[in-house]
Amino acid sequence: MNGIIDMFAVEEAKNEVLEKDFDRNPVTVSAPIPDFAMPTSTYYKAGRRHQLVFEGVCTNCAHCSQPLTDSVSIERGIGPVCSKKGYLEDLPTNVDEMQAMIDLAEYPDLVTFLVDRYKPQGVRSLMNALVKICSLNRRSPVHPACCDAIESLGYTRLASTLRESIAVIEIKDCKEHPGNLHVWVKKSDWNWGWTHMLRTLPGAFFSRQLKGAIVPVRHKRQLWEGMLKHYEGFCAKTPNGVIKIVRKKVDAQTT
Repeated sequence: MNGIIDMFAVEEAKNEVLEKDFDRNPVTVSAPIPDFAMPTSTYYKAGRRHQLVFEGVCTNCAHCSQPLTDSVSIERGIGPVCSKKGYLEDLPTNVDEMQAMIDLAEYPDLVTFLVDRYKPQGVRSLMNALVKICSLNRRSPVHPACCDAIESLGYTRLASTLRESIAVIEIKDCKEHPGNLHVWVKKSDWNWGWTHMLRTLPGAFFSRQLKGAIVPVRHKRQLWEGMLKHYEGFCAKTPNGVIKIVRKKVDAQTT
């Protein structure tokens, strides 16, 4: 009987030693590292299927689409020359993060990705992420949506720069025909209704040499209405910069 009691006493002594040792060297359990990696998402726009890439190597500039070669440009998603056109500006003061997320409302997975991973780091981080998304999705409808979000964050010049590469219409003063505008539409976005509208404008004609329509400056209003009718939501490069073709918001109190 005494032998059994002695055995229990030895075991209790061992346990006390182990407990004291545990107190001196506590085991720390590290918190799980959140995984922000997002798989490619599929979405449909105007009846067409698109892929939304969230992460990856930025091989081409978000603006000019030229191949990126240096590590800094690959990380940014925009080349050194194009970076000077708004990307390197100081943090803007007219920041509207809520509107930026609204601009991306068609892509809820993208909003979640940005809010979880980049929003806590500030406005600059959000802008950096949007530029990368533009670089990874250059031929996708998400590109213009990201441009809208970048503008809402206060980077107006950068947004205009990025829109330039996706502008479907280019309008400039026609040097060959003073008093007229030279209007050119990308071949892939041309439609017959647009051409018919231009032909109804008095004095307008098509120039094979300039490969575009020549429109009298006095018809700027009709030209804008035609752009709204046939290309609303797209971007246009004009003498005053790159603009998004949308109807101007009218104050609700205006009668």
